[in-house]
Amino acid sequence: AGETQRFSLALVYGEGGGPQVDTIDLLRNRETVQKIYDSDYRFPPAPLKPTLKAVAGDRQVTLYWDRRAESSFDPVLKEYDFEGYKIYKATDQNFNDVFSITDASGTPIYYKPLAQFDLKNDRKGYFRAQQDLFQQSRGASFYLGDDTGLQHSFVDRDVENGKRYFYAVVAYDRGNEGSDIFPKENDKRIDLLPSGEVNVFQNTVVVIPNAEVAGFAPPPNSVKLESPSPVGTGNVYYTVVDHSAVKGHTYQVEFWDTSNDGIDNDGSKKTDAEDINEWLVPVTTSYSVLDVTGVTESFIARDTVFVRLPHQHVAAATVVVSDQNGQTIPAGKYIVDASAGKIRGVASGDLRYGDRFTIRYQYYPVYKSMHILGSPFAAETKDSDIFDGVQLSFDNRWAVKLDNQRSRWSDVNKALALNLYLYQGVIGSDNLKGLAKPSDYRIEFADTVVDTTLQVARWGLIGVPVKFRVWNSTDQRYIDFVFLDLNADDQLSPADEIYFFEPDAHGAVTLTWSLNVIGEKNYTYGKGDTLFLYTSKPFRRGDGYTFQTQLASVDQAVAAADLDRIKVVPNPYVSATAHELPLPPAITSGRGERKIDFIHLPAHAEIRIFTTRGEHVVTLQHDDNPFDGSVSWNLKTKENLDVAAGIYFYVIDSSVGQKKGKIAIIK
Repeated sequence: AGETQRFSLALVYGEGGGPQVDTIDLLRNRETVQKIYDSDYRFPPAPLKPTLKAVAGDRQVTLYWDRRAESSFDPVLKEYDFEGYKIYKATDQNFNDVFSITDASGTPIYYKPLAQFDLKNDRKGYFRAQQDLFQQSRGASFYLGDDTGLQHSFVDRDVENGKRYFYAVVAYDRGNEGSDIFPKENDKRIDLLPSGEVNVFQNTVVVIPNAEVAGFAPPPNSVKLESPSPVGTGNVYYTVVDHSAVKGHTYQVEFWDTSNDGIDNDGSKKTDAEDINEWLVPVTTSYSVLDVTGVTESFIARDTVFVRLPHQHVAAATVVVSDQNGQTIPAGKYIVDASAGKIRGVASGDLRYGDRFTIRYQYYPVYKSMHILGSPFAAETKDSDIFDGVQLSFDNRWAVKLDNQRSRWSDVNKALALNLYLYQGVIGSDNLKGLAKPSDYRIEFADTVVDTTLQVARWGLIGVPVKFRVWNSTDQRYIDFVFLDLNADDQLSPADEIYFFEPDAHGAVTLTWSLNVIGEKNYTYGKGDTLFLYTSKPFRRGDGYTFQTQLASVDQAVAAADLDRIKVVPNPYVSATAHELPLPPAITSGRGERKIDFIHLPAHAEIRIFTTRGEHVVTLQHDDNPFDGSVSWNLKTKENLDVAAGIYFYVIDSSVGQKKGKIAIIK
């Protein structure tokens, strides 16, 4: 008496087509449930769900999603086991039309993906289960991918305008062959409510593609960004992924590099200025995007308790808080957690509990992202981050080398017969290796002595007066150098060498570039002669690119010319159309939806429909959404009665003109 006994209850079902197959499937499912119970309900979970967004277009659908799934940690396997993404597409909310991959007994168990993207990590092909697990899976396996590399957007062009499609993007892990743990992927849930409305979740969407309004002018695409004086010699572009999400804001692209990112990038256990390689050879490690236009929002204060703002990575210096009367709150009365995007009062009463305040600030929609194409610091760099409907693409110069196209003599009659290289060898007791410093140089010649070469006693090098000097144009300083005039002819000859020595963060000089002359011709040089040396350089801190996105617009002249493109589909309407939806779950009788679509409409159009006797049937309105130029008619009158078969006339009025036509409805 008094004891508590706990028990678990499981409802197990089988399916597959017929009593015998159902029974076999039922028994197999019972085995699976028993294993779950024996494991105390602890089994490796699927990765975090990605957040999916969709853009309906003209005969296409664009999908894009975030990267949160890629940081998933498996608490059972104690590892980061994310492997890839699958995209599912269906015309049924349960994705039954792609539930087509069967086990060895013919029972459907997997959904067929529209596309799949996985990590480039040599984990590809089919998951190889051990004997027991292979039997339990009834001969089925899980396809891990083809080492395609990850991407975070996809354009589906195999769609029909006016037809409803369901999409899901699921993340999956790699499983564990040694531990006999099968790969797992996210679920995909879409609820169809009794009213016929559709509820989607984080990784699912419902889309009906359609053409935009007449005269639609999309935002500029593939725009090259300009910078007043970048060190990096690459290019940056932005492309529009979701024109409906473009804000028309101004943005600034900023970079971080190995000399200032606070990260030990080469495993030397030193960072930034303490690491000669990272300091003298700065390489791009990440980029950020600052929303310069900024945002204005309101929040309800909680006194000295933090309130979360809609955006993280706030530019703290730009924060301005004001009360309901428009009075600015002194900055000393609140604390901003810039990284987390939170604000609170410093002392009780500074931001009184329950009061509403307005806050203006700039923020970083992208902050210190390593997703730059070709980056050696990120495992996957196929695409960059999507923010506010746009995506940057980087043509970065990762390899630092002489730019022969730009390098030249001031005297155009002199050929550039030079070699800029990295010396590696032993001088004295020192093992020297030149560093590919991403800088431009200018060697200035004169008729008299203007500099003295570097003196290094332990190498037996004395300072020698010379009639030239070397200027680092990027760092804006003259640098030390060693000149080996091996044939002692006081000329820059094929046998001669110039070695550049440049200071690290603490002033100690280090060998960077070496220069020699190629060929047999000697050059005579004097006052006015200058050799310009240019190198390719990766983006670095201080390089800034500012750009402003442009909103989509409507060209009224084009819209007026496009009035003849307005159509009714289908026309004639014969009994039904494939684009019509079935009955909602709560309705058990009747035929489902009936509809026809007016397409290629101008914005703000009004559609009036009449019988052949001129009686008004119904009026339809097109809203101001420029991204959808269609309006559907459910074939009902303004009294909500089904229209009879016959001929109907329509008149479309808009600010760019009028269009008339007729519709045939056939039983």
